[in-house]
Amino acid sequence: MNEGQQAEAGDGSVIVQIQGNGSIVSVDLPHLELTRRTGLSRRIGNDPETGKPIETHVIRPFARAIELVGREAELAGLRCWLKSEPPVSVRVLTGEAGLGKTRLALELAEEAAECGWRAGFLTRQNLMRFLKQTNLAAWGWNAPVLAVVDYASASASDLNAWLLQLVDHRIWNGARTRPDRPLRLLLLERHATPGAGWWTETFRGGDGASPEEMLDPREPVALRRTDEPEQRLEILKQTLTRLGGDLTLPEDADFERRVAELTWGGVPLLLMMAAVTAARENFGAALALSSDNLALNIAKNELSRIRKVVRGNHVKRVLAPLVDHVVAVATLRQGLSIEAALDVIETEAAALGYALPHGPEPLREALATALPAANRGVAAIEPDMIGEALLLAAWGTDRRAGVPAAQKDGALPAIRRAHGASPAAVMETIIRTCQDYLIHGHHDPLDWLRLIFEERTGGPALIELANAMPEATVQLRELALEVSQSAADLMERLAREHTEDAEVRAAYAGHLNDLSNRLFEAGQRNKALEAARKAVTLHRALAAQRSDAFRHALAVSLNSLSNCLSAVGRGSEALHAARESADIRRALADERPDAFRHLLAGSLNNLSNRLSEIGQREEALDAAEQSVGLSRTLEAEQPDAFRHLLATSLNSLSNHLSAVGQREEALVAAREAVELRRALAAERPDAFRQALATSLIVLSNRLSEVGCRDRALDAITNAVAIYCKLAAEHPDAFRLLLATSLNNLSNRLSEAGRREDALDAAKKAVALLRMLAAEHPDAFRYDLAASLNNLSNRLSAVGQREEALDAAENAVGALGGPFLTAQTALAPWIVQILRNYIIRCTEAGRAPKPDLMTPIDQALDRQHNNRSALHR
Repeated sequence: MNEGQQAEAGDGSVIVQIQGNGSIVSVDLPHLELTRRTGLSRRIGNDPETGKPIETHVIRPFARAIELVGREAELAGLRCWLKSEPPVSVRVLTGEAGLGKTRLALELAEEAAECGWRAGFLTRQNLMRFLKQTNLAAWGWNAPVLAVVDYASASASDLNAWLLQLVDHRIWNGARTRPDRPLRLLLLERHATPGAGWWTETFRGGDGASPEEMLDPREPVALRRTDEPEQRLEILKQTLTRLGGDLTLPEDADFERRVAELTWGGVPLLLMMAAVTAARENFGAALALSSDNLALNIAKNELSRIRKVVRGNHVKRVLAPLVDHVVAVATLRQGLSIEAALDVIETEAAALGYALPHGPEPLREALATALPAANRGVAAIEPDMIGEALLLAAWGTDRRAGVPAAQKDGALPAIRRAHGASPAAVMETIIRTCQDYLIHGHHDPLDWLRLIFEERTGGPALIELANAMPEATVQLRELALEVSQSAADLMERLAREHTEDAEVRAAYAGHLNDLSNRLFEAGQRNKALEAARKAVTLHRALAAQRSDAFRHALAVSLNSLSNCLSAVGRGSEALHAARESADIRRALADERPDAFRHLLAGSLNNLSNRLSEIGQREEALDAAEQSVGLSRTLEAEQPDAFRHLLATSLNSLSNHLSAVGQREEALVAAREAVELRRALAAERPDAFRQALATSLIVLSNRLSEVGCRDRALDAITNAVAIYCKLAAEHPDAFRLLLATSLNNLSNRLSEAGRREDALDAAKKAVALLRMLAAEHPDAFRYDLAASLNNLSNRLSAVGQREEALDAAENAVGALGGPFLTAQTALAPWIVQILRNYIIRCTEAGRAPKPDLMTPIDQALDRQHNNRSALHR
């Protein structure tokens, strides 16, 4: 068996398998090409004008310009994974932009290659080429293999096809694999949610075992931030050394404190950017910049450098705006071949009205000199955050004064053309730009992404976009809902055409569940409930046919259904769905603990909340304690992966401890949840600002219960501030949560003796909920009833008894007589609304209305009987 061929040195490709005997080589066998980009990417050129290293070359990951700092534990874990027993193993590594996922994987690949592994990055093009080869079942390998897939979400369907081949042909379980030739597949991505998005598509099972069987561990491994001050200083120091020049790190405590307190200082790439900026200016200027302005600063400097190279190559008549525009297109498409570069230059020059008297070749040659790629092509600007910032610098309208009007107007048509030529690359680049820059107020990428959505009207391209959308996002919430709706509509049509195809029906059910979650987040509760019911029905039928394959999916959709039922006041049905989900996941966790412990923790947390809503406090507390116990164990093993899960469980535990009178213990749990979520929100504000606000509300309630009223008021004020900002950005999604926080603020203000302010907050909450209830009467009647009840209390406190009675009467009316008559068990807060109405009648000296009292009496009698039965 011959060793793999080394491809062109500039590319660094390695063909993993070519099988032969002696001098006779059989080239028809499938082979897999990997790359470590050992050629052009590693070169750090010097700027001819300054004689110093080019800034973007120093900070791009493949250059390995500085040592890997602060990743000893992560690298050790990956080494153990390489040496683990399974012949084939898959791992998913996640982390925000700039944390060093690519660099860490590159370091691992270099070490593995030195030990005789075939190791490198598997591009999407090479994966597609591999899958198109005939006789794929015969694929094997003649040495240990480590294949790294960056931006895994964009290759989800192709990865699934490969993983299914490994499963179907028993390659993964040792039947056809030698122990000394393991295969390791490392997937890198910004985000990953088991059971949703690109994860579902990648690990979708076939007729045999699921590809998830190959995962180690079963959940994503989250890359942590670099929080140690010494590590931050070391990254700055090494980058300065690599850049050359006279600047050194200030040796004083104030500087070290500033570096330790930087909100973005835990991201290694941003520290390298800060060093680059400081080398050009000073550390005072660099550390004062926000993360987006750091990147924009370097991107603009890079554009200036490229223009100088173009002028230096005697392309005098090409104006700077055209250079910026073509570089932006090259970056958007993740690089251009020589043929593509010539076409882009000619097309874009014509579109912008620029003449090219000598044709496109002189500019292509100049750009290839400034941005060298293999085979004389034009490279994209790297790393990603700088490339994305360059798109904003060239095409953005939010903060970029002075961009020529023609260039601004030409951005969307250029993006449409680029997407037509390189759809996957353009989609990846724009989604990443949205993730990194919308949070900073740069709104153009959202327009670019909407354009991509309009281009992807159906088929695999639409599903690919739906899978690539981040699960937890505020900035992309509205568009993500539109994409999910379109994907679900497409899958519904396919399911009708292929009624006997279980995989098509399963995909439809999965997209319905995703749609339900998106609708729920957007406040469209009835539509969310409808989608969740359909998903449960489909998954239940699939699980009846193939239990092992679809039990987990059924549990996921039951959880969504439970949340939707709870939100519309159907507590008993919500509890039933939550119990079934927890029972399924408990059974799965007994069979495969590593795969399902975290999912069981989530179901137990959901179950605890459903039990509490119908007054079963002790059972609710027991379920919450189980959830926290599991979450804490998982968080201890993988802090970055399970901090959010632990915080969620602690929030629920705090509420349930409070409900049974354990107030001090409840306060401890609430404080821990806030600490966890504050750290998460600092790292990923787009994903976790809302979660932090939720935890602050819980903490405010706990502080109030133990008499710490000033601190309780501070906590709820901070929560309201977060929700006010979110509601201003996304009114439809956050009006309800803002109203809820205002009601809590009203309570805290009342406790502080600020009765008029408390009344004002309550009135604002009711006004918001009246708008929501007017738009969606059935979905928000219960929230409106609770808010009116709170307003009644505030009015009573300032002596406005008639108005207080009107509010209490409206609260009961919002619940509705038919609802009170139909429900066998009522949540405690609903019972309080009913009793409050009777109290307000007494205060005003009026008799309760007979048409209201009949259903109230029936509901209260039924509640009393239910409680008596529980005690017996």
